[in-house]
Amino acid sequence: MFPPASSISTFSGLVAVASATLILAGCSPSDNKISSSLSSQEIGIQSSAAGNLAVNQGIESSVDALIADATGGDSRRGTAVGAPVVLVVDVATLKKPDGSAKFPNASGKFTVTADGAIVNSWPTAVVTTGTSTVSVDFSQPAGSPLTINDPTSGIRAVIATGTISLSVASSYTYTGVGNWTLNVDTTAVIPPSLGCSLTKGGATTTTQLTGNRQVQTTLTRATLAAPLSSTLTVRRVIKGTATNPRDATETNKFTQWTTTATTAGVTDTVIWNRNADFSVTYDLIGATSIAGATSDRIFVTYNGIVVGPYTAAQIASRFSTALQDPSAF
Repeated sequence: MFPPASSISTFSGLVAVASATLILAGCSPSDNKISSSLSSQEIGIQSSAAGNLAVNQGIESSVDALIADATGGDSRRGTAVGAPVVLVVDVATLKKPDGSAKFPNASGKFTVTADGAIVNSWPTAVVTTGTSTVSVDFSQPAGSPLTINDPTSGIRAVIATGTISLSVASSYTYTGVGNWTLNVDTTAVIPPSLGCSLTKGGATTTTQLTGNRQVQTTLTRATLAAPLSSTLTVRRVIKGTATNPRDATETNKFTQWTTTATTAGVTDTVIWNRNADFSVTYDLIGATSIAGATSDRIFVTYNGIVVGPYTAAQIASRFSTALQDPSAF
């Protein structure tokens, strides 16, 4: 059970949003500082990628904590505590269902406040739909800022203050212990004032982030007595309100994260657009996982120039960018 204002230390990770970070031009692994020795393009893209990674992992951790708080032991979570729900998330302790670290390069704590449990009356199904307004405050508690270390670019991204607003809608069906489906639809809005401090080789710069992202998560538990089996399937659809930057007539919508950073007198604007669909199934008895079908399209606009689409794997391979592991559900 998670009491109000509790510090979440360890819980089985069920949800995460594959982050929408990518890179436009390759950056040499030997570059070891943010300075004029790097091209403006390299600096802007590395900064944008690191900042996006920090924001996305903060959002993912928040939603994970709220689902943990709202559902019962059948989902290997805590129980609802009423309104408002106030949680302190410690990202370094978060685990995936197989027991491995969800964010091995992250640390820090921040406060998540919701106007009520994001899943109503679990598991009695008296009310199976719900909506919540959520605030993610990165300024609390002091002394433990959200910190992401990008192992590829060598940039450390820190968000020490600022607030993100989330709108969360949920629905579920519950047929018995170990047999249920939970849908959680999360829309994130980042104000233009959210800043991320970036450090590399002792030099520091700051990027400003703004944008929106919608993530539709479906968690499905299935349990059989004979032969004994117990699985959790997580499907994540990532989109937003933006259009395809190369084809405005496409009906599918994309996320839109915009970052701006000024380094050595040069300001770079990078826009990320992503539409993706990931799934993974966990064997909760054998502690193994199997990745399902994946669809991923990522565009980046660097100072007005659009490239893409790429998959996350293509971006990581071609441009040596540390992307969110889609298996970190």
